[in-house]
Amino acid sequence: YYGMQAMVQDSDDSYAMWYPKVRDSMLERQSEDGSWSGGNGGRAQSTSMAVLTLGTPYRFLPIYQR
Repeated sequence: YYGMQAMVQDSDDSYAMWYPKVRDSMLERQSEDGSWSGGNGGRAQSTSMAVLTLGTPYRFLPIYQR
């Protein structure tokens, strides 16, 4: 999440280079039920962070808006 946030703020070129790699990597680790698991926060936190990260192209959060 924070890495993607940095890429958005850096430049469109950085974002265009890294987002597809991050997206593909995250989607490979998604569970069949649609969630992500792992970490100390459990499934709810992992899934929440994944949704925030994968949602960056849609600019839902104010930090991603231009």
